[in-house]
Amino acid sequence: MIIRRSLSWLASATVLLTACAGSASAQTTDATLGISYSFLRYLEGADFNLPVGWLISFAKPIDRSAISLVGELAGNYRSEFGETLKVHTFQGGLRLSGRTAPGVNPFAQILLGGVNSGCCGGSSTNFMIEPGFGVDLAMSRGVAFRGGISFPIGFDNGDAITSLRLQAGIVLPISSR
Repeated sequence: MIIRRSLSWLASATVLLTACAGSASAQTTDATLGISYSFLRYLEGADFNLPVGWLISFAKPIDRSAISLVGELAGNYRSEFGETLKVHTFQGGLRLSGRTAPGVNPFAQILLGGVNSGCCGGSSTNFMIEPGFGVDLAMSRGVAFRGGISFPIGFDNGDAITSLRLQAGIVLPISSR
């Protein structure tokens, strides 16, 4: 239910971004590096939080368009009773960005890749898909604050394991025109 509602919001955001992207001023050719804090919450069964985390993303616009190629790595952790649960994701996909006002750049993205979960000496790696959206708010000289929400869905033996990821961090330009 939560995932359906969230995907509906994501679809609505994508339609709005498409409209905004078409009316936006010339898109940048700058690649960006995002460095964020990441909070992960499993939504299946008993809700379970992994409050310590990081997320690094790289994005490069395709031919000055509103669409970027994205690569993303993230790690989330929780320690209890002397053991640490570790969840690492590695993904790639597409991001659609718009510009609704000067310095306000909303985005929607879809990422595909893998999730590796491990604890207590064992681990497993599975396929995942992660729809998400957020906004970059310009601060100065190409640096922006990023806030985002996404819905990682991991697939394990035919089961879909849903979660919620919140991120907050900075975005830095790493190339110029």
